Amino acid sequence: MTRHRRSISGYTLIEVLTTVCVLGIVLAAALPHLDPRRQDLETTMQSLLGDLRFARAKAISSGVHYSVSRTDSGHYNMNRHRDGGDGTWPVDSVVKTINLPSTVQFWMWPDNIEFNTRGMLVAPAFPVVGIIGDLATSTWHGVDVWPSGQVNQAW
Repeated sequence: MTRHRRSISGYTLIEVLTTVCVLGIVLAAALPHLDPRRQDLETTMQSLLGDLRFARAKAISSGVHYSVSRTDSGHYNMNRHRDGGDGTWPVDSVVKTINLPSTVQFWMWPDNIEFNTRGMLVAPAFPVVGIIGDLATSTWHGVDVWPSGQVNQAW
């Protein structure tokens, strides 16, 4: 009776090819979900919420107005205002300029959100709505800023 002995020193060609094929299938399924542009939108959304909340907190703590203004669909500024002495608060300096990733666009109406020294919106008596969208993935998020100064992610 002849017994076939299998070598225990390594893997057979069939085992190696099967493993490579299974790994290829798993990677092919996972790669579309690893698109770094998806993170761009989430990071930008969190940065915008943080900048709006920071501007409100600085307005309350420093006793001067702060604002976030949209310059175009790919940029926005955080501004510090000064007391004009006649009831106006002109922009004193640009505290921060934010450049958005190339695929992320930002719209806001009106284009300027100004917080007074009590942390409330200066002009509108209605919520300000901002929309951030990623044109590459067609994903959108919204921001609401209420007249009381409360900042929320809408969706």
